Amino acid sequence: MKKILTIACLASIVLLNCSKSSDPAATVTLVGTWLQTSESISNCATPSQNVAEAPCTTCATLVLKVDASGAGSSTYTNSIGPTSGIWGPGGPITDPTGTINFQPTGGVPTGFIPYTQTATTLTLTYENLAGPSCKTILKFTRQ
Repeated sequence: MKKILTIACLASIVLLNCSKSSDPAATVTLVGTWLQTSESISNCATPSQNVAEAPCTTCATLVLKVDASGAGSSTYTNSIGPTSGIWGPGGPITDPTGTINFQPTGGVPTGFIPYTQTATTLTLTYENLAGPSCKTILKFTRQ
């Protein structure tokens, strides 16, 4: 009887350990530090403004934070320097797709920019940023 209980206990431990996921599910959230990996510009009225997707040479960093009250702050740092301000999503920060609005301190809001995200990537799609009818796509990876 003792042998059967020991075998049953060992089998239970093996089954429990095998059924647990060793990798916790990654959280999808806009909050965090993002490093730009590439940029592309397309659909411009002036074709010379179009730029094929290419890895960035001086990669920008985007830091999105939320304080205890739910207010968002952002810092975008590129080769020109940092730009700080506030940000807000058009919905929950955990949505895999949605819109986001940036407002640099003392500047004009960007309007709501479409985004897609996974646990490790963020893609922002700007319309008319580089010129009339241009579509600019910025890709980032989580740091």
